Amino acid sequence: MQVILAEPRGFCAGVERAIEIVERALEVFGPPVYVRHEIVHNKRVVDDLRKKGAVFVEEIDEVPEGAVTIFSAHGVSEKVESEAGRRNLPVIDATCPLVAKVHIEARRYEGEGREIILIGHDGHPEVEGTSGRVKNGVHIVATPADVAGLEVANPDKVAYVTQTTLSVDDTRDVIDALTSRFPSISGPDVKDICYATQNRQASVRKLAEEVELILVVGARNSSNSNRLREIGEEMGVPTHLIDDARDLDPTWFDGVRRGGRDRRRVRARRTGAGPGRPAAGDQHGGASDPGRDPGAGAVQTAGRTGRGQRQRQGAEACRRCARWLSVLRRHDAHERSAMSVPLIQKVRVGAYIVSKKLRGEKRYPLVLMLEPLFRCNLACPGCGKIDYPPEILNQRLSVDECLQSVDECGAPMVSIPGGEPLIHPEIGEIVAGIIARKKFVYLCTNALLLKKKLDLFTPTKYLTFSVHLDGLEEEHDHAVDQPGTFKRAVAAIKEARRRGFRVNVNATVFDGHPAERLAAFFDFVTDELGADAITVSPGYSYERAPDQQHFLNRSKTKELFREIFALGAGKKWRFSQSSLFLDFLAGNQSFQCTPWGNPTRNVFGWQKPCYLIGEGYTGSFRALMEETDWDSYGTGRYEKCADCMVHCGYEPTAAEHSLSRPWAALMVKLRGIRTTGPMAPEIDLSQARPAEYIFDRHVQEKLRDIRLAEEAASQTQEKGRRPATNAA
Repeated sequence: MQVILAEPRGFCAGVERAIEIVERALEVFGPPVYVRHEIVHNKRVVDDLRKKGAVFVEEIDEVPEGAVTIFSAHGVSEKVESEAGRRNLPVIDATCPLVAKVHIEARRYEGEGREIILIGHDGHPEVEGTSGRVKNGVHIVATPADVAGLEVANPDKVAYVTQTTLSVDDTRDVIDALTSRFPSISGPDVKDICYATQNRQASVRKLAEEVELILVVGARNSSNSNRLREIGEEMGVPTHLIDDARDLDPTWFDGVRRGGRDRRRVRARRTGAGPGRPAAGDQHGGASDPGRDPGAGAVQTAGRTGRGQRQRQGAEACRRCARWLSVLRRHDAHERSAMSVPLIQKVRVGAYIVSKKLRGEKRYPLVLMLEPLFRCNLACPGCGKIDYPPEILNQRLSVDECLQSVDECGAPMVSIPGGEPLIHPEIGEIVAGIIARKKFVYLCTNALLLKKKLDLFTPTKYLTFSVHLDGLEEEHDHAVDQPGTFKRAVAAIKEARRRGFRVNVNATVFDGHPAERLAAFFDFVTDELGADAITVSPGYSYERAPDQQHFLNRSKTKELFREIFALGAGKKWRFSQSSLFLDFLAGNQSFQCTPWGNPTRNVFGWQKPCYLIGEGYTGSFRALMEETDWDSYGTGRYEKCADCMVHCGYEPTAAEHSLSRPWAALMVKLRGIRTTGPMAPEIDLSQARPAEYIFDRHVQEKLRDIRLAEEAASQTQEKGRRPATNAA
């Protein structure tokens, strides 16, 4: 008998990810690990994980307090999340990213004042989870008849979402009925649908055209496995759903010359599958090889299609994005009520990084540092960004220059430092133009002008004011060398928060600042000020900063942050930075900086190599990326970089590691930052090339350009004033 294998087949990316999360959690934390609901509807996989130490429970109250807990791929309701948070359970979220996307869509529609209709099977774990995300409840429908019986308050204000494990074919009739009855209904774009289910159903239909018998290997409690069986039967081919080879009935094969199997990828390492033993299937109703009949003939795969190839590429992209998302999303009630970074920003930035990785790009920007001017209304002793002659301090980037730089760079986030950006007369127009491009803007300010300028802006998740505060009142006013600035900044932050703006506090740490005072400052920012997040970093020793005595070296930085994080154990400080960057500050990670991750554009041009060091300028972003000798900069390579641990150089590195090593980031997030024990090896500084001091040369060149431009403008203006004369 010839055996035909369905194509596409195999675990979908969400299922692969969920199983891997349980296995890796068992490796990292050791058994037992508690899983709410079966991680996937497949008896063989569940039994295998149970043998390794996974304990599957139906409700959170069955989990011992403090035990590692995993939410299944189907997702959970907010009530379950809150209960897990109340019981202090360290949670790992294995929710499929596509299910999480449905949750986001449902909440968005509800926020627009719409009633939510959920297309799905009542009682299915995914449907229960999605229903529990909508405060006012949902209408669950599975058939056109259910649609006919719906009663809604306002037919013009409804929206629908779907259970992800249903195919386009499964939902088509219901969606048609909804759009017919509610012409103004809103729903997800079909491009957002996961085609894993649809493609596998299509593969069974194609298989039915070629074979006389179909075997679907999957769990009997899987709706998708049963649906694949039904499709085979609808196509007029005898179709059987089996768990493994023991379920085979020899009489099924009488007279059969070609048999088809919707066979799933073999997970030999995880299931012990091998010759003569079937591998496990998955929740999408797929099958593994149920063992070959001794008299079976050749096994071949059904013709591969372009769709199948795209499915495999999409699955790989989904897996990478899913790994990233699992690190970023830890579900507890506190984080839900005040997220340090908006979820939409996490998703879009993560998708951007994944796309760059899939294209094989080694260097790419993450945050554009856009400095529209250098002038400031403070003169901080530790700042080296404003030490320029008046002619340069009077220079501004125009709105068009700013927006062109944003488009040219392409980074998903734009930080606007300075100087004091609120001095720029067109700052409102600049920010609005960047937000219109769907970029996330961090507008840095000392907040002295913030209350006065708030009317220039509109609250949105795309805008965050990053307010400079270097500690409590005594420390901050000393750092900026001007009494009263702390109180003015705090008042401005409270007013911005009252108006609905997102506000972060940006703290620079200097030598001599006691850890206890910094911990008290973080308490104040989190509990009393109510800022969305804290951005913290050691100060960089600018070569022209007036105060050179209070910059931290790397050793002091690590020791200080270990003290700070030890004092913060168990507290709910919200940082805008990744857990791996914070772990780096505490000396637990050995990172090299990635200066191209935060490229800088200012009145000089595109600055080489980074925001902190200016050793050359180019006329375009492309020239910056191609002409900069990146390998000649960084700790251990260049003297000026020796003590740098600043976030603008190392946060992109941490983001890259969070994607490539998600479990390292997840461990830090769950266990907290280690504040004792040996530190990671330090980078050797002995081979670093000596510093070059070329600041004055660049300043003189810029002054020459400014004066030549002014002279040319003056001559043009003078020429325009001269009276016209007639030639004889």
